[in-house]
Amino acid sequence: MTTLSALKRTTRPPRVAILSPSAFADTWESKPTADVAVGLRLLSERELQTAKAEASKSIEKMYVGDDGEIFDHEKAVEAWNDALVRWAVAYATCDPNDVTKPYFDFAEDVIAVALTPQGIRRLWDEWRVLVEETSPLSPELDAEGIASLVGALCRLDALPPSAQRRVRRLLGACLTELGA
Repeated sequence: MTTLSALKRTTRPPRVAILSPSAFADTWESKPTADVAVGLRLLSERELQTAKAEASKSIEKMYVGDDGEIFDHEKAVEAWNDALVRWAVAYATCDPNDVTKPYFDFAEDVIAVALTPQGIRRLWDEWRVLVEETSPLSPELDAEGIASLVGALCRLDALPPSAQRRVRRLLGACLTELGA
């Protein structure tokens, strides 16, 4: 008779990123000496909301005065964004062979000391690509859609700078995927 635990199967993560040693902080004791594979998985709604709540807590400690007002709004927004990215990446990272196992033990704490800001952003970018490529809200282009995309690229500079960066990064991921 098969037990319930025997039925549990491991699953590969939907995306695997290769990080070079330069993505890891020089001060981290476990810094790899060669490229490593890091699995990435989709987040649950609860994990995303927790990441937002933790990001909010972090700016309350650093950018909210005794009067309850944010005293450096620009830096507070930047810090909130950085914290959200850190928490989301901590939740999203997993063993490259098993989505049910974390990549880092205690990732919420470890990721901030293990990875450089660029390493965290690299994983964030890879995770964003995963979200886009698996989202039911993102249409899959047919040949006609690809032709429309090529024509629309000439209007890329008309977009606001943040939208330009997002589109350029997604296109960069597409180019990497195509091996160009």
